[in-house]
Amino acid sequence: GVYEQMDFDYTFFEVLRFGYAAFKEWIKIGLNILYYRKEQRLTQQQLADLCGEKPAFIQRVETGVSSCSLDTLIDIAAALKIPLYKLFEFKE
Repeated sequence: GVYEQMDFDYTFFEVLRFGYAAFKEWIKIGLNILYYRKEQRLTQQQLADLCGEKPAFIQRVETGVSSCSLDTLIDIAAALKIPLYKLFEFKE
C-alpha cells in the first residue's frame, strides 16, 4: 500500500488528511523551510519568533504534518530572507 512505499514515518491518517499528492508537496515545502532555516543558522524557536508562530507549528510544517496558509509561507520566507518562490523549488 501507499504507507509501505513512503520513505518517512507518517501515519496513514496524516496522508489521508491532505491526500497523497498534496502530502508529498507539503513534505517538499517543509524540507525547503528546514534547508533555508539551517542555512540561516536559525533554530525553530528563532524562526517561530520571527514569524509570530509557535516552534511546534514550525516543526509540524517542516515535517509536512501540518499545512499552513500562503500568508504564513510569505512570513516564513521573509523571516528566512528568501523570495517566496524558493519554498516551491523542488529537487526531484
